[in-house]
Amino acid sequence: MYSDIKGNADYTSLVDDAQHQRFNELLEDAKQKGATITQCLPEGEGRKTPLYVATNLTPNMRICQEEIFGPLLPVHGYRDVDEVIQYITERPRPLACYLFSHDKAVREQVLEQTHSGGVTINDWAGMCLTTRFRLAAWATQVSAIITAKRVFES
Repeated sequence: MYSDIKGNADYTSLVDDAQHQRFNELLEDAKQKGATITQCLPEGEGRKTPLYVATNLTPNMRICQEEIFGPLLPVHGYRDVDEVIQYITERPRPLACYLFSHDKAVREQVLEQTHSGGVTINDWAGMCLTTRFRLAAWATQVSAIITAKRVFES
């Protein structure tokens, strides 16, 4: 969608300097606590921030505890769906749950046993493709629990 965000008028930025600083603090906190942070595009200019994907997460990281108002996708891998359900239900309800599974029984189990503001199955960026949302809008949804079996597994 965006190969370069520098000088790209269509790519939105974080809303203000305070949110930009908070966003960078969330990234730094996760890095210091052992997360793997993958930057998906080159740096932008000013508050134009590329998408980051965070893996190898632990519950004590701020990105696992706070809403994220920026292009940061925390991915929680799992091997057992019961582990996912326990993780979700032991915490305050997430803003959204993005479930990646082609197993109908797994999808139904997660839908029946968890609660979140919204659920998306086998997709995470669809809402940014609609004309009603831009990066600043959909990025706030990314503060959710991400459940992805076999995603980023070695």
